[in-house]
Amino acid sequence: MYKTNKRTFEINFREAGNNSYYTAKCDHVVYTSKSLSYLKNKIWGLGDTFTIKSASSVAGQLLSLRK
Repeated sequence: MYKTNKRTFEINFREAGNNSYYTAKCDHVVYTSKSLSYLKNKIWGLGDTFTIKSASSVAGQLLSLRK
């Protein structure tokens, strides 16, 4: 499937104790799953793209804001 206006989803890992999960957000569209591979395949299946935001990069951004 070819789309001219591909959306780019941002995938984040959410830690919630035993119920940790991934979220994929783009504008007002949000998908959640415990499986990263499921989200990646779901987004590719829609003909869209994604970026994965790691927890370490988020922590690094927060630390750089404090300086």
